[in-house]
Amino acid sequence: MRLPPLPSALLLGTLLALPAGPLPGAEDPDAGPPFKVTGTYPGDGREGVLTDPVAVRFNRPLDLSSATATSLVLRNGAQKLAGAFSTGAGKGGEPDPRILVWTPAAPLPPGARISLEGTLDLRSDLGRGLDDVLEISFTVDPAKPAFTQTPLPGKVKFARRPKVGPPPVVRWTDPLAGFGSVFSDRIRIRFNRPMNGGTLNPSTVRILTGGADVPGILHYPSSGDPREVEFLPESPLFPGTSYQMLVTREVRTERGANLREEYRAGFSTSPFKEGVRPVRPEDFTPGPDLALGRAFHTASPLSGGDVLVAGGEGVPGAPTAVCEVFRRGSATFERAGDLGDSRRKHAAVTLKSGKVLVCGGFGAAGQTLASAELFDPLSGTWSPASSMASSRAHHTATLLQDGRVLVAGGFTTAGGTFDYEGTAEVYHPTTDAWVPAGPLAWRRGGHTATLLNDGKVLLAGGARSQAAVAELYDPAVNACRRTAGDPAEHRIFHAAALVRLGSVLLAGGGPAQAERYEPETETFYPSGSCPPFGLPVSESPWYPTLTPIPGGRAAFLGGLSLGGGGGGSDLVLAQIQLWDTRGGNGTGAFFPMLFFLPVPRAAHTVTPLGDGRFLVVGGLGTETSFNERRTTLFFPSN
Repeated sequence: MRLPPLPSALLLGTLLALPAGPLPGAEDPDAGPPFKVTGTYPGDGREGVLTDPVAVRFNRPLDLSSATATSLVLRNGAQKLAGAFSTGAGKGGEPDPRILVWTPAAPLPPGARISLEGTLDLRSDLGRGLDDVLEISFTVDPAKPAFTQTPLPGKVKFARRPKVGPPPVVRWTDPLAGFGSVFSDRIRIRFNRPMNGGTLNPSTVRILTGGADVPGILHYPSSGDPREVEFLPESPLFPGTSYQMLVTREVRTERGANLREEYRAGFSTSPFKEGVRPVRPEDFTPGPDLALGRAFHTASPLSGGDVLVAGGEGVPGAPTAVCEVFRRGSATFERAGDLGDSRRKHAAVTLKSGKVLVCGGFGAAGQTLASAELFDPLSGTWSPASSMASSRAHHTATLLQDGRVLVAGGFTTAGGTFDYEGTAEVYHPTTDAWVPAGPLAWRRGGHTATLLNDGKVLLAGGARSQAAVAELYDPAVNACRRTAGDPAEHRIFHAAALVRLGSVLLAGGGPAQAERYEPETETFYPSGSCPPFGLPVSESPWYPTLTPIPGGRAAFLGGLSLGGGGGGSDLVLAQIQLWDTRGGNGTGAFFPMLFFLPVPRAAHTVTPLGDGRFLVVGGLGTETSFNERRTTLFFPSN
């Protein structure tokens, strides 16, 4: 029997062991003697019932306030019935606190099959929870009057509750409780009795770290032994991390007996386990606010660890010319000169001279721009550069090893309609001139361009007609050609990064599956999965960032989940996932962090500051009609 996957709620937490002591809501085991149901009226399986109220007798006085519409439920089929709770009468007609009577708001329908469910939330007068869940059913007599409330008889004869057998216990676990050098990802929990598989679910059998649920799948092992349940995490467990196994009392045997007591036990994974070292919540700290919030901007590194933030859209859809410079020394922003043209979804690159080239983008009237500008960090001002031959937006600009700049693809409105751009051109900083680079192998926009160690540039994704094709620009011949192998998936508005050993990781932009490009063979390989963590969708986010960080890892941050907000609305994500090539048995895997980014972001930028920190800027607005002003400083744990 295969149970449903665990929900992956995005919870704030730290990657630390749970504190000792009872969890919130756990029952106090010293709250009096065991509390049990001794009988019911009607009895389980009774046919032809003529009365309307239902009575339950306990071995001890009941705390009447614990009897609610959720702790004691009556149903007619799937319909939950309304009613009132009261204390029943014992011998001599005196109130007996051991007897609970439920009186329906309307008479029970003739011929109906009624079920009664009592949960562990029912408590004795001393606070002890019910030992076992109560489940019975009975059938109303078809001849019973339909509109007349029929009371209980003067003397109620309770039927003994069916025997459910002794309560089960957890017999052993793998890993062993308290074990501190675990290499495996599989977790097994074995009981002493056959269990009801329907009660083994993500709310009753949980694996936690730092107070947050680890996402994964529960199922019975291949042996089919009903005494055992197995948990497989969606992503490999982290090395050197504490975890806790939690089994609640709501799990039951096949005969209906609940777990004797809540089970909690911890274990730790080995520091040498295959995986990736996690980042921590304290690695993300607030930075200074921008003067103008923005998305679809550029952030270019300057000398001394400063960063130029240029253009973008402040109000969604409206380009801006406002520019700001982050000063690493003072951790503040200061205004720089404005761009000559307002622009968004443009491209920028820091030249070897230290100046910044900005080109293209969408202008104030929604048209694509061919203009280019140069920022001089010494004067803090912009000057015009030669215009490109083609206007374009959502294109790429890549600094080549010889100092020239490759600009490729994008979208264009030059022909009077919105279309994919199929050209590339190269900017020569020494002459301020653009030189055609020949046609692209495939028209594309919203793609990525990654400089390889051999000086070539990989252009991937964003292909017209959703074609899964990639191409290489070779500066030696100033031309593009298709790669020998094609990607398995088409993606657009995704992220790419040069990762360990010179391969290129492509993630986001639609497909849940990420891919890794190997330059030696010009081949793409599956490399982990990165759908929005915690959301019931099968697609990866749009407009995320993917940033190489120390330890051979890559940080996959934020993004936009189309329809992930519920009701068809889009959702800006606060997810943090780390990728490492050692995961997935060497093919690469994503490791979701079980805490939020301080600010949800999509269409943002992540820029290295040269001192081990990264500046995270902007993104689509989540709190106002303006895009994001708040910034974050990210200092990854080594």
